[in-house]
Formats: sequence, structure tokens, C-alpha cells
Amino acid sequence: LYAERGEHGRALSVLRQALELEPGNAVIEHNLGRSLQALGASDEALLHYASSLALGGPRASTLANMAIAYYETGQPAKAAEAASEAVRCDDTLAPAHAVLGAVALESDQPEEAVLYLHRALSLDPGYAPAHLSLGLALRALGQDDEAAAAFHQALRLAADEEMRLRVKQLLEELHDQQRAAIGH
Repeated sequence: LYAERGEHGRALSVLRQALELEPGNAVIEHNLGRSLQALGASDEALLHYASSLALGGPRASTLANMAIAYYETGQPAKAAEAASEAVRCDDTLAPAHAVLGAVALESDQPEEAVLYLHRALSLDPGYAPAHLSLGLALRALGQDDEAAAAFHQALRLAADEEMRLRVKQLLEELHDQQRAAIGH
């Protein structure tokens, strides 16, 4: 309940106590990973996700969360592997498709990225990270108006200030580019 309310520090404390009382519980390991990841401790979250999987925990959602954590820690190959496996388990996980899109974009494959990101958004139109990545992919393809629309949607849906600031910066850069192109 604490995690659902965004109180991940409190959730972490309770989950650690629960794990002491019931070691080897896959669901507790999974939830510990989620709260750690939400607090920016993705490396430690990966350890708990791996424990959850080893204990037979929720496979598809754990793999999708692992994919995000791997991506956040700069491990795109592992992120793509975990996301692909998550999609094989459950093709309806928008975050897994979004990670595959982000990895494709990072690998200079914006056309492929757009396909993954459109799939992610067809599954969850409110998934802000997919809108952000879609904007980046469309910008890489020179589709500036569509990129701006995706960035505006990401800004509208952003859950935290860090993402809002990043999107605002990207929109400003895009508008500067467009103004410079008109001026030439």
C-alpha cells in the first residue's frame, strides 16, 4: 500500500521487515525491487528481481521491471534481453515494448523504435516514457511536428519533475531548431 501511494521509503522499510520474517518470498523480493527502483537504486533492485525470478515470482512483470532497471543502469543489451523475454511471457506489457523501442533508438534504429513505441502506446496510451521515446525517435527521423506532439503528451503525463524538466528541454531544443530552420 505504501508503494502504491508513492511512499517507497516507508514501503522499503516494511518490505525489509517482511523479508526477515519470511525469507525466500518471491513476491516480497519483487516488491522490494520495485520500491528500490522507484528510489533510484536500480542496481540493488536488479538483485531483488533476480531473487524473485529464482523463487518463481511473477515472471512477466518482474522481467519488464528488470528491463527498465537494466536500461536505467546503462545496460541496453541486458535491457533488450529482459524486455524480449517479458514480451514472450506477456505481449501486453507496454513498458517492455517501450524498453525495446528505447534500445532500438539508442542503436540508431529509429524506424524500429517507432514500431515498438507505437505498440507500447496502443497498450497503454498514458505511458509517459513511451511518449518521450517516441518523440526522440520521430525527431531522429526528421518528423519534428510529430515529435513535438509526442513530447507535449509526455509532458502532460509526466509523473515526476525530473521528466518534466527533460521534456521541456527537448521541446525548447526542437523549437530552437525549427526557428533556426525558418531563419535560414
